[in-house]
Amino acid sequence: MAKEIIWNRTARNNLRNIIIYLNSEWGESVTEDFVVRVDELVDTLSVQPEIGRIEESTKKPIRRAFITKHSTLFYTIGAKSITLVSIFDNRQNPKKKRL
Repeated sequence: MAKEIIWNRTARNNLRNIIIYLNSEWGESVTEDFVVRVDELVDTLSVQPEIGRIEESTKKPIRRAFITKHSTLFYTIGAKSITLVSIFDNRQNPKKKRL
């Protein structure tokens, strides 16, 4: 049974900012490809939430799954839902992760 997906504010803002950046710098095609990859990953997580690796650097039980080689989705698993915590640009300093 698929779990409900909940986007928290940080994850929604991260996604919006990435879409704005991709569209302005790389165009509609790249932006659409990214959105499709996000949608596919979120759909997969809803039925197979444990495919992501556990993030070792946090005290909370947060998992990570790669969207692209440049972007990682962080999320938590609840009894009936999955909360998407943030999307991180892997080219940044890892200390900037806010989980």
